[in-house]
Amino acid sequence: PLSFGIDEFMDLCRRVGAEPIAVINTGPRNAPAERPQYVQDARDFVEYCNGPATSKWGKVRAANGHPDPYGVKYWEIDNEIWTMKADDYVEVLRQFVPAMKQVDSSIKTIACGSGQLGGRWPEGDIAVIEKAADLVDFLSVHHYESPDHYADGPANEEKFFATLGDRIRNSRNPNLKLFVSEWNAQSTDWRTGLYAGGILNTFERNSLVTMATPALFLRHVSA
Repeated sequence: PLSFGIDEFMDLCRRVGAEPIAVINTGPRNAPAERPQYVQDARDFVEYCNGPATSKWGKVRAANGHPDPYGVKYWEIDNEIWTMKADDYVEVLRQFVPAMKQVDSSIKTIACGSGQLGGRWPEGDIAVIEKAADLVDFLSVHHYESPDHYADGPANEEKFFATLGDRIRNSRNPNLKLFVSEWNAQSTDWRTGLYAGGILNTFERNSLVTMATPALFLRHVSA
């Protein structure tokens, strides 16, 4: 019913002690002519969340009962854009990120990367790192592991991180970090429990990974 919007989301995050991440809709994949309106929407979204109550969209937020800015730090530029050509996504980053930072230069931006340890859209990882690393603070990757690989899955993921790390060190932003924004094994039994323990250890000892979020928080096998 669209009754749960940004204000309700911010309230939920505060109640549970979570740091919010806002994901930007960049528009239809194959309609670049429509993109300027989506860029403007993104600017307005940042201003609604982070602008002073005297700004155009800050006034709207204040009228909705929230005069103080939310101060949303993390902004991801769309999600799983794997049907888009990698160079087209780089152009999206070039259009959206500077425009959003004109509204709030302090925000941290997140680019979409590959899925399944580079099994889906590996060219996206390469394009973002080599052509847009200076625009973003994080590269977001997804991986859902087979529960039968609960033992060797974390080690395989660590090898994948190392490969990305080599590219990042030679990029225009050697401080680019990884955000493993969707991870889990595909079962509800002991195998996923052991996999979770292994992958969390992998994250903790890897300085390249500075954020990670399990999916789905309420688990089901089809995910």
